[in-house]
Amino acid sequence: PEQMQRLHFQHARLHRFQGRFDRGMAKIIPAIELAERLGHTADHVAALSQLLILNSYLGLHDRAEATGQKAYALAEQLGNRRLMAEIQLHLGFSYTHDNQDSLQLQAFNRVLAITENDDRLGSTRSIALSNISDYWLRRSDWKRAMEYADLSVELARRRNDPMPLIYALANRGVARAHLGDTAAGNGRRAPGRCRCHPAGLAQRRGGHSSGVGRHPRARRRLQGCLPGSARDRAATAG
Repeated sequence: PEQMQRLHFQHARLHRFQGRFDRGMAKIIPAIELAERLGHTADHVAALSQLLILNSYLGLHDRAEATGQKAYALAEQLGNRRLMAEIQLHLGFSYTHDNQDSLQLQAFNRVLAITENDDRLGSTRSIALSNISDYWLRRSDWKRAMEYADLSVELARRRNDPMPLIYALANRGVARAHLGDTAAGNGRRAPGRCRCHPAGLAQRRGGHSSGVGRHPRARRRLQGCLPGSARDRAATAG
């Protein structure tokens, strides 16, 4: 049963990466049921976190929120900060797609609180910072967007973490362009250009793109760098 649970979970993630969300849903349900039956709470929470994201992609935002709240409560009981941060990040992702902007920002700020001073959670923190940058981009608050993008870039570079770095650089380029640094916004200077990192970026995911989808120039730059669509990696964890 344990191996079957892990197999269902991995198949669900694979289908999600490939954009086959219905198939992912068919696999994650038995993964949840088996984890619960075995009494493996951490595996149960991780599977619920996947269900949250799949519901979000399918537009089932009320279900996504209910799943996320249940998963977070269990993760909190475990004291598992990695899962707590991941679930809040995924809730922010769902709120973004449901146009619940205030809840989105709250969720991402919770990620920052959970991951503060924890180097093990640096990647999740960088993703949250990039998504908060996007939040301010969509409100035309270029200065705040730049501040959060700079923090995300600094952290991603320090960790040598290519996916969060690519989107943080894109957000920073958009903010710079609106603040008058058009060369950086166009990607004409080396520091502002996204570079291809083939390893680990080949999954086809789809979804939220940390704001660059709303900014055509940045979107074109990213499409030239990433194989298929790896945008989900920039907005979610796990």
